[in-house]
Amino acid sequence: MATPTKVIAEYAKSNRSTCKKCSDSISVNTLRLGQHSKDPRGYDVTKWHHLNCFPSDSLQPGSTESIQGFSSLKSSDQEALEKLTAGRDLKSKQGSDHGEKEAEEGNGEKSSKKSKVDKVDKHEEEGEQKKVKVVAEYAKSNRSSCKQCTKGIPSKTLRLGLVSSDRGFDMTKWHHLKCLSTVPLQVDSVDEIDGFPSLKSNHQEALKKLLKGEPLPIEVLKEDEAALDELQSKSKTPKPSAKIVTEYAKSGRSSCKKCSEAIPAKSLRLGSIIKERGHDVTRWYHPACFPTDSQPIISVNEIDGFSSLEIGDQEALQKIMDGCAQLPKEVVVEGSDGQNSRELKVRKKEGKESNSKKLKVAE
Repeated sequence: MATPTKVIAEYAKSNRSTCKKCSDSISVNTLRLGQHSKDPRGYDVTKWHHLNCFPSDSLQPGSTESIQGFSSLKSSDQEALEKLTAGRDLKSKQGSDHGEKEAEEGNGEKSSKKSKVDKVDKHEEEGEQKKVKVVAEYAKSNRSSCKQCTKGIPSKTLRLGLVSSDRGFDMTKWHHLKCLSTVPLQVDSVDEIDGFPSLKSNHQEALKKLLKGEPLPIEVLKEDEAALDELQSKSKTPKPSAKIVTEYAKSGRSSCKKCSEAIPAKSLRLGSIIKERGHDVTRWYHPACFPTDSQPIISVNEIDGFSSLEIGDQEALQKIMDGCAQLPKEVVVEGSDGQNSRELKVRKKEGKESNSKKLKVAE
């Protein structure tokens, strides 16, 4: 390994950096030494070490002037570094604290830390991971859901978001106040929570208790639960039934949404009109294919266009809407073009004479 171009000395800003020699974490506010160099791709790389773990041969003997940040260290740490550059055995306070910590943690935790280091990528090993940002605000709508319990977050109720970066984009995972109490937060005080000053006083107090690990105020929890119950009751309210229309097909280009077969021109068809993205969309069916179970109709008079149908077709529709089990049987007739067409015969009686009318539908 090439000699590093620069040696850095500073106090660890968090517990997330690890020693490149022993693979143990470097405690916050303890002295750490870094070898700063450039990798083959030209990126700056800093490899951190405990004071005792730092390779003394990487330092210029008897000189501390080349160590960046040396002047800002405590006098005791400066003396320890001077001993290190002189090539002496070092048993400083930082080293003894590190040894005690290793003994307390035991071999099990040590091995788990090593496996964790193996899993993080190269850039995370060489630098510090960013904290997950916490934001607090009142939900702008009912569309967000809690990532912990998967239930909806009612509009105008407090929601807390964990903001992390993924491939350069910020991603926010929202939570109920109660659900976030089971998630470890990387903030030390409410001052680190974005949006905290704009919250109501009772929610501010609740967040303070959350960070201290104290039970959340019952009044706040009841308020959130009531809003959630109201949201869930609204979601269970049945939506108004779709509008039903009937007419004779203007061409042979429409197809039945149930059986997927074509609806011949001038044959009777039933349509269900629904809203999709703010626009009316009509789904056409053969009369016998219409889903009366999912779209019940109290009366055929509710069907737009029913009064303009021929009497025989009105009677056939009435039977379908009444849920009759025995509809006229379907017969297959060969047309002049050699193709088979499906026709449903419906009889209508006028006195002693009866005329045959063919109503085309699918099975």
